[in-house]
Amino acid sequence: MSEIDLEKKISETSDKNTNLSFSVSENDDGPNNELEVNRKKEPLFRKFVYHELNERKQVPLNELINDGAEFVNISPITAKRYLDKMCSNRGCLEITSPNKIQIVMYKT
Repeated sequence: MSEIDLEKKISETSDKNTNLSFSVSENDDGPNNELEVNRKKEPLFRKFVYHELNERKQVPLNELINDGAEFVNISPITAKRYLDKMCSNRGCLEITSPNKIQIVMYKT
């Protein structure tokens, strides 16, 4: 159904006292595009994290999230989600808190 047909159908079925105004547009932000972006960005983020840990052994959690998000061009929320997966029971990383600062390191 085209956008014009959808608007026509809405106007036909809506009450005269009700004002429904919205438009439907086709864009590339749908589920398929999000999956494609994830498939490209998550491996880059993982490489960034592993590189940082290989160089430094321990990295503050917030630093990995924010620097990784900037480096890969993703949101810090997405970076945190990726890192949470890496620190899961099956992941090879862990988060520790010596001195009240959360640190990410390889599991021992």
